[in-house]
Amino acid sequence: MYSSEKTDSGKKLDADFRAFLKERKASVLKKWFCTALESYPADSSTSLRGKDRFANPVGYILSHGMEGVLDALIEGGSRRDLDAAMEEMIKVKAVQDFSASEAVSFIFELKGVVRDEMAASRGALDIETLDRAVDALVLSAFDLFMRSREKIYDLKANEARNMTFRLLKMANLVCDIGETKDGDNGKSPQKER
Repeated sequence: MYSSEKTDSGKKLDADFRAFLKERKASVLKKWFCTALESYPADSSTSLRGKDRFANPVGYILSHGMEGVLDALIEGGSRRDLDAAMEEMIKVKAVQDFSASEAVSFIFELKGVVRDEMAASRGALDIETLDRAVDALVLSAFDLFMRSREKIYDLKANEARNMTFRLLKMANLVCDIGETKDGDNGKSPQKER
């Protein structure tokens, strides 16, 4: 099983690639954000374009998280740095009605965006380095998504169990330990000798 605690060897971008991303960060971020919005229905993707934290929290979380991922890649951040940058984005996707593959697919789009930027600048960088880094990001994002979904399902199961218990208690079908329905505090009648 993939673990984000494993070493990052072979998954960091080299200095030339980091410099290229730093130079093209604004353009890459804008294009990547636009491709990420394509996974949403047309009517909601328009409203998600705003990046105001309070008027549009989902758009803000996506743009802020994507910027954090790019910054971590540019700075040669560790897997923990990248996971921290992705965590809120992936939590949002886990709460929404996305499958795991749909939730993390926008990360793959980073490859195409960077390739387009390289073609526009006529740059020639080792694209395999980018591929390995993005593939590692997707695996980490999948782990984060599954942890978030597990937590959601645990919360739902606990709430259903608690609601059922409260309903049974209100109907006098259950009682606390130490008391019975007749109110004799659980003591069984003793026979007189």
